[in-house]
Amino acid sequence: MGILKYALVGNYKGFYKKLGEISKKTGKSQKLMFIDTAFCAFTLGSGLQDYLNYKFYEKSFKERRTYLTIGKMNKAYKTLAPYKYADFISNKVNFHKNYAKFTKRSCVSSNDSFKKFEEFINNHESFVLKPLNGLGGSNVTKIISKDIKSKKEFYNDLKEKNFFIEEYVNQDEKWGKLSPKSTNTLRIVTTVVGDNVKIVFAGARIGSGKTIADNFHQGGLGVLVDIDKGILVGTSTSPFSASATSSAAVASETQPQTAAAHAIFLMFILLSLSLLVVSNLCFTKLIILVIANFKSIERSPAVTVL
Repeated sequence: MGILKYALVGNYKGFYKKLGEISKKTGKSQKLMFIDTAFCAFTLGSGLQDYLNYKFYEKSFKERRTYLTIGKMNKAYKTLAPYKYADFISNKVNFHKNYAKFTKRSCVSSNDSFKKFEEFINNHESFVLKPLNGLGGSNVTKIISKDIKSKKEFYNDLKEKNFFIEEYVNQDEKWGKLSPKSTNTLRIVTTVVGDNVKIVFAGARIGSGKTIADNFHQGGLGVLVDIDKGILVGTSTSPFSASATSSAAVASETQPQTAAAHAIFLMFILLSLSLLVVSNLCFTKLIILVIANFKSIERSPAVTVL
């Protein structure tokens, strides 16, 4: 999914609500943070979730440039995972269908009939509800079938929100002890060149127990796996640990301010002034924010995507 497509499907209403919650805790202006999000999108290629997950509202522009945003990842995907394969692999329902031999669990999407949905519910005591194009484990929920009051209403809601349901995975008892209320998994990254397959990275994902998702963005832990020995090594990393920031950062090098930075700055000024009229923001606060961000552009780390 290209960065523009991510922008088009963004949940701006929910995002603005989140900024409101952050505003109450930090005292920062909800409207200024919203404008700051637009600034980050233009300059860093970051998305709504990046702004929240990486807590950009607490960080300087220099610090923000050390994070791998959705825009920078999208550039890497063009080389490592060509977009022409995106629908075949990234679409969760298609992935289940195309790799049914390996996933070995059934699913029902919003495109399936109510009859198929009803059969699925009747045959499973519990299942998992997921957004079709979700990221970071957001809105992933375990549902108990008997708790559904109206199957028809649930099905219609599934279609309206573009969600899908799949079988719940009962994990190994010993593995589950790491976090009994979450489904803990392994993330294994491989490369394929010709007929040669190589494991380049393996990590264990252990949920926080707050949701069934073990995703880092849901408070889960990440632990390296020794590929040769098959054991967990090193210290764990989570969004709430001191090492979380360093794990999200990548190698960088300094570079001077460029003409592109000027162009982006001008675009941000125009955008800010437009939003200023709509939201009746304090002009003085806006100017202070713009100057502070622009000064930090002059010499700041530039992420190198390998």
